[in-house]
Amino acid sequence: LSFFLCASVVVGRTVTIHNDRPRLDVDGNVVDAHDGKIVHHNGTYFLYGEAYGNQTLATPYPWKQWPRLNVYTSPDLISWRLRGDPLPMVTGTLWIPNVIYHEPTQRFIMWFGNGAWSTATSADGIHFTPANMHFSSRVDPPHGSTDGTGIFVDDDGTGYVAFASMPPDFDEP
Repeated sequence: LSFFLCASVVVGRTVTIHNDRPRLDVDGNVVDAHDGKIVHHNGTYFLYGEAYGNQTLATPYPWKQWPRLNVYTSPDLISWRLRGDPLPMVTGTLWIPNVIYHEPTQRFIMWFGNGAWSTATSADGIHFTPANMHFSSRVDPPHGSTDGTGIFVDDDGTGYVAFASMPPDFDEP
């Protein structure tokens, strides 16, 4: 059995994060947020991730439920409170949320997959509205597919989006 330990100093105390047991939210449920991002803003940590129905163990593909998104908040990286689906009005499968806080507009910006790649914005980091921008980076077979987004904002405010392109049959039968 192997497991991962990570220690971080948060507000003057050490927080140990490990994967040898499920992390629970403040209501005692398994934190259901995978392949996501943690954003810190104004003393609150926001955890965004794919939601598969509170599964406690890794489930091989094909999944019983296609993912949606969940957002959790925490004051200390220990006590996580489920805030729900940040995009309930968007239908279908949602995955790989990546979020930044954009200081000039004082808005959270989310980049997420939903058959292509889409964006949404939020004033509170919990309730998002789809943005008018829509990006498609899907590469259809026989050329492969894309996965794994990353957002970076340079010191001059320029934003960049990075993603990886996988060859056909790279991770699928």
